[in-house]
Amino acid sequence: MFAEGANGAFSEFEPASGPARQRMDHQPAQEMSISALAGRSDADLGGELAFLNHTIEQNPDSAEAWAARAVFHRACRNVAGAIRDYSRALRADPSHIPSLLGRGVLLLDDGRPNDAICDFTEIIAVDPEYEDAYLCRAWAHESGSQLEAALADYGAALAIDPFLAEAHYGRGNVLREREDYALALESFDKAIECEPARAEFYNNRGIVKDILLDHAGAQADYSRSVALDPADATTYNNRGYSCSLSGDDLKAIADYDRAIERDPDCGIFYLNRANSRYRLDDYDQAIIDCDRALENDVDPAKRAGAFCGRADCWYMKDRYDLAIADYDRAIELKKDEARFYRNRADAHWLVDNDDLAIADYTRAIALSPRDIDLYIGRCALFLRRLRLFCALKDLWRIVRLA
Repeated sequence: MFAEGANGAFSEFEPASGPARQRMDHQPAQEMSISALAGRSDADLGGELAFLNHTIEQNPDSAEAWAARAVFHRACRNVAGAIRDYSRALRADPSHIPSLLGRGVLLLDDGRPNDAICDFTEIIAVDPEYEDAYLCRAWAHESGSQLEAALADYGAALAIDPFLAEAHYGRGNVLREREDYALALESFDKAIECEPARAEFYNNRGIVKDILLDHAGAQADYSRSVALDPADATTYNNRGYSCSLSGDDLKAIADYDRAIERDPDCGIFYLNRANSRYRLDDYDQAIIDCDRALENDVDPAKRAGAFCGRADCWYMKDRYDLAIADYDRAIELKKDEARFYRNRADAHWLVDNDDLAIADYTRAIALSPRDIDLYIGRCALFLRRLRLFCALKDLWRIVRLA
């Protein structure tokens, strides 16, 4: 049930930082800091905007004037206005690097990686030694799942500055996506050597260690990350998940509690806590956590996992009618998950819905044709229904798989 769902809702980690957070934290060196406008009154902001407008009226062909107002718009979260002003600055000076970089970052954050790549590429044409352009273009390639191009750009940035921690870190994330875990660890190690006080570096290295079954090492990294950033909920979630993988569900629940205290609206935290409570036979509390997950998560795959998790609890409480209803909901949301059909088949079996159980085992087998347990379950049902030829066929498949 929950514990068997190694490829289900409870098998994922949520890194505390990825390319999107990097882009927000990493501002172009030439730009006025967005935080410079923080805390100003509406009157102050109005005066600042009036001054910038006047500057542009006096200098309509000045790329610097248009770029300065773009930064103001960006600070005020007026993305469209910022992009327009950066574009106007580039009409005045097509090689104005601050505008190319600023517009590229905004386009990337706006979900337009290909447009962003054009701006970063233009910067590199103007200044081939500008490491930030390679770094930003790597993020854009990564956002568009162009992993080889992202690796090439991280490599180019590191060729200019071998101690660029963000490039080592980004390279580690891409290598993890490619499942090159040993190389990913090396990259995270180098990132930490360059900047040992970055919490997300330890968090993401911990994820790789967990994948490689080094749970003790992973938990040590998560603990370092928590020490550096005790407000980050996701690292507590990841450490809790690691504890559950190593069989310590009580510790896992304590960390999920901490994650939920810091971010009570994240459905995956409740879902993971439900998993640990399920394994501790605390089905009533696990059901409550699944309910909270369903209240707070709109992602269909995670909602499907929550319905299946709640169904598993109903199953263990012998409420097979409620279990089947929740398995139905899970399957409506995610029709390609063999586990859902297998678990619903078990519930149908226990209420003597043999034909429905056989149909569900058959669907599960189509999705997972090398799972021997599915053939065993269906074979037993065929025997119970005296469908001997079908049972013999499944028995032959069982022997071949074994």
